[in-house]
Amino acid sequence: MDQGFSFFNINGYNNLETPCCWPNINKMDKIQIVDNILWQKGKHGIKIGIDFRRPNIYREAMRFLMGQFLFNRVFTAEQPNNGRSRSTTGNGLAEMTMGWVGQTRAGNPAGEKLVIPYGGACIAVEGQY
Repeated sequence: MDQGFSFFNINGYNNLETPCCWPNINKMDKIQIVDNILWQKGKHGIKIGIDFRRPNIYREAMRFLMGQFLFNRVFTAEQPNNGRSRSTTGNGLAEMTMGWVGQTRAGNPAGEKLVIPYGGACIAVEGQY
């Protein structure tokens, strides 16, 4: 799949895979139309201009789309029901090799799509009177 791999968090070891929200999809398409006209007659001139922009921004963060697995030493601790024992004994890697997952989490992608058209126009009259 193109959304990455599952996130493995093994207590006491470095994490495998990337943080929660990777890969991020960031796309931006922009339409821009700009035109200016200058009309000069003697000492007088008229400037007319328009500017139109339409950015189209799409962002999406995966947020554990492929799942997160936490191996937190619960099953290999000397006293599994004692929090102090879990933090000092046990082995998260041993739990991973046995397939004993302490906690799992899955999320949905979060994203946004912004289309923001805006524009402007101007008319300027210049000259000496």
